[in-house]
Amino acid sequence: MELQIPKNMQAAFERFQHPYFMYESLNSTPEGLQLVLSNESMKLIQDVAIAISKKDRVHLVGNGTSYFNAIFGGTVLNNPGGISAVSYPAFGYYSYPPCDLNADCAVIGISHSGASPATVDAVEFAKSKGALTVGISDYENSALLKIADKVICSENKEVNGPKTRSYVASTLRALLLAAELGEIHGNDLSELKKDLAISPEIAKKVLRDNEKSVKDFAESRIGKPNGRFVFVGAGLTYPTALEAALKVVETMLLHATAWELEEAIHGNWVSQKEGELLVVFAPRGPSFEKSRILISGMKMIGVDIWVLTDHPNGIEGADYTTILPENLNELTYPVYAMLPVYQFIYFHALAQGGLHPDRGPYGDPKFMNARLQMRSWR
Repeated sequence: MELQIPKNMQAAFERFQHPYFMYESLNSTPEGLQLVLSNESMKLIQDVAIAISKKDRVHLVGNGTSYFNAIFGGTVLNNPGGISAVSYPAFGYYSYPPCDLNADCAVIGISHSGASPATVDAVEFAKSKGALTVGISDYENSALLKIADKVICSENKEVNGPKTRSYVASTLRALLLAAELGEIHGNDLSELKKDLAISPEIAKKVLRDNEKSVKDFAESRIGKPNGRFVFVGAGLTYPTALEAALKVVETMLLHATAWELEEAIHGNWVSQKEGELLVVFAPRGPSFEKSRILISGMKMIGVDIWVLTDHPNGIEGADYTTILPENLNELTYPVYAMLPVYQFIYFHALAQGGLHPDRGPYGDPKFMNARLQMRSWR
């Protein structure tokens, strides 16, 4: 069976050893954040904030990683942004549209490539209903940005398959948009904006400080019960948990799932097996104490636990702890929390052997043909 490589995936087949594009992309995250903070990008964000402040509500749509950005965006546009916001998977949005989609609504479509068919269709559908449409993308001349009324873009292209830098960049975009919108509504968010302004420097430090220890940790997991990886988050970190699980699947080709913290405690926890890895995003804030409760219980059944937290003492019971920078606004935590997890996923994939982080399973013609078939429906 012949392998047919689409033009937009060819770069993912160029490298055959470390450093792959995924590694380079991850380590260029600080530069990507700096682009989001550029004067040109900030003017676009401020323009969108003014436009949506005149609407009653915001709907955010996307697929995959972009949908997780939409979930996060909906959370921060509500608070501190001060506007009612809800996120939807793009296909479901136009196939089963909400009853309040009309001219009083702003619809934000997020697609890092700007070419996701369902997201483009959802934005076109919203436009036909009279909504103000906004496109967020890393590609300036993308299909999404061409049809949207307003755009947010800073060229942040990634050539590897599983995207990393773009998720973090769109997390920052959402926070900046929420801060601008909150200030329009009369809130003082100057301290949050100061924290966001130094995000490139903090991201660089997080990547530098954690690479060796996370690499060693990832390699130590080889040969252990890796039947499933479970990621847990709440509120701001729930979409980060979703993104982590997706990247394990795409890059390590192993089973992973994400649980919301309360749902994990409510009943999902009983499915975890001894020796499986549970990863808990536990910033100091409303969910911190409940994270402690989950960890103390899971230790009783022999689960291995990795905690990512900004608490300087970590959390008792964790087998491995990543301490993230202290004294930052809790809202900014998701900008940095995913970086060590991306490092883990990359180095675990290398240690597994026989995997290609940039292209995933698509070196196999069966998988490539299946991908092309499933994306040809439109």
